Amino acid sequence: MFDAVDSARQAVDIQPVNALLQHHLARLFLETGRVEAAQAAAQRACELETHNVSYRYHLAVVFQRRGELDQARLMAEECIRQDEDFAEARILIGEIEATLGNTAAAISSLNEVVIRDPQHERAWGWLADLDRDDANNAEIRQALMSIVSSDASHEVAATAGIALANMDRRQGKFKAAFAHCQAANRRSAQDKAFDLQAWLERVDQLMAAPCDGLETGRSSSSPDVGFEKETLLFIVGMPRSGSTLCEQILSAHPAVQAVGENPAMEYVEKSLLHRGMDAPAAGLFSPECGEDLVATMRRHYLESLPPDNGEYQIITDKAPRNFERLGLIFSLFPTARVLWCVRHPLDTILSCYFQDFGAAQKFSTDLMESAQVYEGHVRLMHHWLNPFRASIALIDYASMVQNLEATAHKMATIAGLDFHPAMVEPHRNQRLVRTSSFSQVKRPVYTSSINNWRHYPKGLAEVRAWLESKGLLDEHGRSRLLAEVP
Repeated sequence: MFDAVDSARQAVDIQPVNALLQHHLARLFLETGRVEAAQAAAQRACELETHNVSYRYHLAVVFQRRGELDQARLMAEECIRQDEDFAEARILIGEIEATLGNTAAAISSLNEVVIRDPQHERAWGWLADLDRDDANNAEIRQALMSIVSSDASHEVAATAGIALANMDRRQGKFKAAFAHCQAANRRSAQDKAFDLQAWLERVDQLMAAPCDGLETGRSSSSPDVGFEKETLLFIVGMPRSGSTLCEQILSAHPAVQAVGENPAMEYVEKSLLHRGMDAPAAGLFSPECGEDLVATMRRHYLESLPPDNGEYQIITDKAPRNFERLGLIFSLFPTARVLWCVRHPLDTILSCYFQDFGAAQKFSTDLMESAQVYEGHVRLMHHWLNPFRASIALIDYASMVQNLEATAHKMATIAGLDFHPAMVEPHRNQRLVRTSSFSQVKRPVYTSSINNWRHYPKGLAEVRAWLESKGLLDEHGRSRLLAEVP
């Protein structure tokens, strides 16, 4: 990906007035987390082709990613003036309004989408989540059922089915909810299966790599390039383990800048693998890794961070599956700190199952595969704890929602900050949240998701037995993991 960015930049240097090249460069910048650079290229594309609605929409997305929501809304509104049927622009406005707490305005924008396209599954899905009016629920349900029973693609039908499942779940219709969820995930899995065996082999390879080099390198490495003090804090764990809420609490502190699910470390790893190196497994201390390469990889990551990061004491990155890359992370940034978010295994697996991740987390479409990924993530985190225990702290989801103030104090201490009162009102945090947990973290912290798995004893019976056999649950279904990690 970094090579693609360099190639696109070279092409733009040769043809600076080519709007399409500027647009492609903007998309690559955004994909690698370089939002400021993406904005400059996206604006240039719009200047070169003023009537191209796709370029203008992409600029709106870039503004949204930067947190400039008013500018994003204006750009999206311009798109709609050019094309009234531009559904994505209306959905973007709905997302912005929901972020700002303007639920009625968000619903209004989404209703405009389904008026023009009654089969738009994502718009109906958003409405199912946002519109809690009983009078409207019947219409939403009927529309989603129509999409599920139509000849729509597996992806579209799965999105509608998951929305139906969550409507039933919120209404306490747990049997119907599980049935809808099961059918939706079966449809979703038909598009692209998760390669569980390849993932488990990768975990084994990471664990087989010696940690001695990591420890030596960590103690002798130079300070983090671009930072005067311990600044980077990575929030990791399984999806749906509370990482978004964790970052929401931290970023309510005025000294914390939240980056969200930054893809840059994944691309750093892929860049190394593309060079035929085993560095992602063993850190960056193998003989073939020179200081120039280390500096280059650091630079690639740092360029993905907001340009005003000097104003903050802590920068958070919450790409959950960075738990696979902690050896690489600590090799690049020895003074980084990590919060490992942990939730009850069955609640985590169930929550993933009820989530429409699209292509991002395909293991979630199968309960047993999710269980094996959960167990693999636990094994790998225990492996990282050996050399990095002093830099990794565990955050328990149940404790976080039941004892918010105590957990917020703990997070502030780990981050090296004084506690700030705003941390206990994370739902008032106006930062943009672009993850599957968006709607949850915009509401006051609640405890109703604890032990949600007990509503589905039959559907989870096989997974529960397997987790017990792996020592992750006791005979009463309680998690053993928290007792094992100091």
